[in-house]
Amino acid sequence: MAPTSYKSKHKVLVAIPKGLLEETDLVATAEHRTRSDLIREALRSYIDKFKQKQLMALHEERGAHRHVSVVGQTPVALSQPAAYSSTPSSLPASLQ
Repeated sequence: MAPTSYKSKHKVLVAIPKGLLEETDLVATAEHRTRSDLIREALRSYIDKFKQKQLMALHEERGAHRHVSVVGQTPVALSQPAAYSSTPSSLPASLQ
């Protein structure tokens, strides 16, 4: 899958509760950023977390015992060390 491009910008109208908008503006002001920049970053973060959850679910569905990490925008599956496999007999005593 090709990486998503965020270069072209489109305006959208979003209804946000007054309190959330006020908090957004406080954070944006404190960080010397625009409201739009803060909302874009929040969306990117949410989408990245969503993709990670989807990858984890896919690996669990396939029975693979793996951890998924993201390097840049590329998901990377890391095999679980033998000491931490899902079989109870191989778990370290401190984790049983």
